[in-house]
Amino acid sequence: MPTKHSRLLSGALAEQYAACEEELERLAGLPAIRKAGLGEFLLGTVWDSTNAEAPRFGILPMLLTSLWGAAGAVVLAAAVRGVCIYG
Repeated sequence: MPTKHSRLLSGALAEQYAACEEELERLAGLPAIRKAGLGEFLLGTVWDSTNAEAPRFGILPMLLTSLWGAAGAVVLAAAVRGVCIYG
């Protein structure tokens, strides 16, 4: 029968295991970056990770979409701020 201490220990080990698993998931993209090269990864325009012969990993469209979305949010927030202050 498990004691209180053994349950606490197993809980702590489970938390540690989950933290390690999370770290491994975070680093899971490194092989793709190494294979494509950092320049191709950041500046490439095609994402075809399921191509068995020559997978391609390019995230430039995703980066630009994020930047345009952030810029649009800033413009919208500035406009709303202006209306609230001066309107």
